[in-house]
Amino acid sequence: MREIIIRAWDVINQKMEYNPGVRRMEDWLSPEINNLIEYCNENGFILMLYIGFNDNTKWGELTKEGQKKWIEDGNSKNEWNGKKIYRGDIINFEDKNWEICFENGHYYLWWEKDSKVMSKFAEIAFANQYKIVGNIYEDPELVKRIN
Repeated sequence: MREIIIRAWDVINQKMEYNPGVRRMEDWLSPEINNLIEYCNENGFILMLYIGFNDNTKWGELTKEGQKKWIEDGNSKNEWNGKKIYRGDIINFEDKNWEICFENGHYYLWWEKDSKVMSKFAEIAFANQYKIVGNIYEDPELVKRIN
């Protein structure tokens, strides 16, 4: 069984919380909600799942703060294999910024939100030629929105 890793966007304080200290899923979910794909609980947190893939960021490309945090979290430099990709991340692939979305049981890359320009993430996942450039909460200007 795969470990469930989540992060949470704090809607009130406008900041991302990694490893938000969830002891039990019941702490986050109400009985009528049966998934964690995008859920804003009563405390104002939007939860996002790690999708099981990492980008191709190399150790030397991390900031000094990023390297320090990785080591402080109990990891070694040799264990680094890229940044974890979560729903809501924006990745750069083929010179375009794509949003990682979840729909109909699959992760998708959206180039223009609410358009037909999309691709299943699994179709490019093993190419490993993409980098996380931001996320839709902290960097919404990085993806084109069509409303």
